[in-house]
Amino acid sequence: MRIFVVVSLAMSCALGVIMSPVQAQEKRFALVIGNQGYKPAMGGLDNPHNDISIVGKALTQVGFNLLPPRKDTSREEMLIAVHQLADELGKAGRGAISFFYYSGHGVAVGRENLLLPISVEGTSDMMLSVHGVRLGEILDILRDAAPDAVHFVVLDACRNIRGRRGQRGFVAVKEHQRTGMVIAFATAEGEAATDEGAGGAPYAKALADEMVKAGRNDQEVFNAVRARVVEITKGQTPWTHDGLVGERVVFKALPSSAKGDATALSERSGIAGGSGGQWSTALSAPSERAFQWATISDTVSRAVLAEFVKGGDDQYGGLARARLVELEKFDAQQAAFRNRQEAASGNTDAMVSLGLSYAEGRGVRKNEMEAVQWYRAAAEKGHSEGMDLLGRMYELGRGVAKDEAEAVKWYRQAAERGNAEAALHLGRSYARGRGVAKDEREAAKLLKQAADNGIADAMTDLGRMYQDGVGVAKNEVDALWWFQRAANKDNPRAMLNLGLSYQKGQGVPKDEVEAASWFRRASDKFRQEADNGDADAMTSLAWLYRTGNGIAKDEAEAVKWYREGAEKDNASAMAGLGRMYAEGRGVRKQEAEAVKWFRQAAEKGHADAMNYLGVMYQGGRGVAKDEAEAVKWYQQATEQGFPTAMTNLGVMYRDGRGVGKDEADALKRFRQAAERGDARAMASLGLMYAQGRNVANYVFDHAFLPATKH
Repeated sequence: MRIFVVVSLAMSCALGVIMSPVQAQEKRFALVIGNQGYKPAMGGLDNPHNDISIVGKALTQVGFNLLPPRKDTSREEMLIAVHQLADELGKAGRGAISFFYYSGHGVAVGRENLLLPISVEGTSDMMLSVHGVRLGEILDILRDAAPDAVHFVVLDACRNIRGRRGQRGFVAVKEHQRTGMVIAFATAEGEAATDEGAGGAPYAKALADEMVKAGRNDQEVFNAVRARVVEITKGQTPWTHDGLVGERVVFKALPSSAKGDATALSERSGIAGGSGGQWSTALSAPSERAFQWATISDTVSRAVLAEFVKGGDDQYGGLARARLVELEKFDAQQAAFRNRQEAASGNTDAMVSLGLSYAEGRGVRKNEMEAVQWYRAAAEKGHSEGMDLLGRMYELGRGVAKDEAEAVKWYRQAAERGNAEAALHLGRSYARGRGVAKDEREAAKLLKQAADNGIADAMTDLGRMYQDGVGVAKNEVDALWWFQRAANKDNPRAMLNLGLSYQKGQGVPKDEVEAASWFRRASDKFRQEADNGDADAMTSLAWLYRTGNGIAKDEAEAVKWYREGAEKDNASAMAGLGRMYAEGRGVRKQEAEAVKWFRQAAEKGHADAMNYLGVMYQGGRGVAKDEAEAVKWYQQATEQGFPTAMTNLGVMYRDGRGVGKDEADALKRFRQAAERGDARAMASLGLMYAQGRNVANYVFDHAFLPATKH
């Protein structure tokens, strides 16, 4: 007689066991029960309904006939459901497999383990004993109905019942119940497990994930679940009583393409008469790779998996990469859980880390409003990074109404406490006049403060200011020095600017070879960051493809990267994509589509896009001609110090188009733009002094570069 019962008791409401197909002739039936809507005296739970959903899905994937899931059951409903499972097993006859999974409150009274229906109203021993469902009842029902079946009984039960916190965990199953059974507990005897987790508790999620992996026997699955839970929770330790003798159970068969590997797996695990521990030494190359994967597939070592990935870009390498992603996800979930606990105790570093998790959707569901609340909590306790991050949320309007003045307030407080990132952000606010009166000298001072503290983006920004003579005396040699410092810190924007400096001979003799070298380094770095989802890097990479600097010119590829950046809400990418549509480069010319993208970027404060939108209105391109609207957009771009817009605005004042004619104002605009190196402004200024006319009005002559990274 072959009786195999797996009892997995998760003291947190997180326990589970894994089941999968053994052999084609075996008939499989499963029942899942999740109780979480307990009365106040017991205390509600968060995840049992999620747990039975993910475990139930996994069970169906490995060939189980899933009986109707039961939620929030009474004692009578629980026992009726167990009897229904037993009836199915009885009809199936020999070779059947059952899987009973329960998630909810559980408790030990005396030496009895009890599963608790939601109808329990009190926490006294008498009340729990009367209303609880004994584990022994469930085992007897299943064993009596199908003595020759393999039974998995999985109890994902939470011990922390309100009012009974002095007692933790289930008790060990009695000795006579161990014969012919595997009894797996989700945590050590007498200990509690956690019910916390997005979409399910840690043990249930680990169980569901491991259950569907092909080629493993029951021991390997439980070992893998144990390793993952220990790694994720940093303390919860599942354990197993193994009373099964002889044949092990394989949960999910290997695909037919891996039959050669299955032989090795059977020898390793003792299946089909294998020797139990010896692998074949006559494996082909693919089988050797499969052997290697089988030996490390349940590891939690990132280094081991990363090394395995280097061995080949095959299906096993793909599995290893997926495993790495899976581990990173669980790491993030566990980190968020720990940070929540510490933040609740007043730890400001944990508050900031938890805010970052919510802002980026790492380990928790993305929720920018929640991120703002945690940043604010830390900021109000004097945490400078919390202040800076809160300022960013106000500046970008993420999780809170956009308020650039409020952003400046928080940046200033953080910068005064020595936060270099905040000094960078405050400097940029002064440079653009956002949330504070524009003051380029103050911007340069703050950027230098940040640069002196090692912030590479500040070094690059400061280099641009020296190159253009904005806020500081123009000095292309100093600009080059700052670009070089930032490039030494692996900053790709600095590399790009170094390439431009060598290409144009700014601060250094022209050197096309050196320029190309820096462009290539920048493109390699931008590609890495773009592949990781960085929208600013996507925009910069698009510019390199558009211009052919450092990489082969490919305008269609440029459009692709601009579009990907734009879809991530990046204003510079939107402006770049608009220009490609306006000029028909890499995409069919569509001026109305160009206007759409220019407008979206302009409304986000992008000066290039404001200028481009003014051009479209002035020429009636993709939108009804409206010179007054053009003047409005030129004016907004001018206020941000954009020289091409200054020149275009000067033309409008000079000719009285969309605004009253005012040659003095035109002269002022041309002079401002000329001081910033705009060649058209210089020409227009000279002509005005000579009383010349017929100066070209407006063009797209500003070589589009990505805006400064925020």
